[in-house]
Amino acid sequence: MGIALLENLLQKQVFKEIDSNATSVEVLASLVSLTLDEFIATRDPNTSKKTLARLANSDNLLVQILVAKHPNTSPETLKQFVEMVKQGKQFGTEIQFLLQIPLIQNQNTPSEALAFFAESENEDVRCAVARNPNTPPEVLLKLKEDRSLLVQQYAEENPNTPLTSP
Repeated sequence: MGIALLENLLQKQVFKEIDSNATSVEVLASLVSLTLDEFIATRDPNTSKKTLARLANSDNLLVQILVAKHPNTSPETLKQFVEMVKQGKQFGTEIQFLLQIPLIQNQNTPSEALAFFAESENEDVRCAVARNPNTPPEVLLKLKEDRSLLVQQYAEENPNTPLTSP
């Protein structure tokens, strides 16, 4: 997911939240603004796991999304994000969805987290799990039987999907 697309999605979610009057404009603005240092660190392919772990504690949703997407983010840091999602911490469900897709797409995301996300009600989330090459075979078998034809297709195309059930 490109940075421009992410920013566009964030803007749409922020406007949706503003329209619902559920969150103040000041809080929403703080979720999507980032410093130059944060931007550079989350975009630099050489950023260390330690720096990314520190940035993961940011209250800024865009920073968290970029950390979740970063290829150097450690499985431990990604587990922290999964726990945040499970507990519904920090952001509303609508906005939190934006963190889930980059998290699922990260090759370092633990298989237990992928299994958790495979149970999501959201079709886009289940599609992302079905497309991840690190999704466990037993989860892919389950996704082959999903109610969504698109999820089924992605699970079928995943090279880790067993031909038959064990």
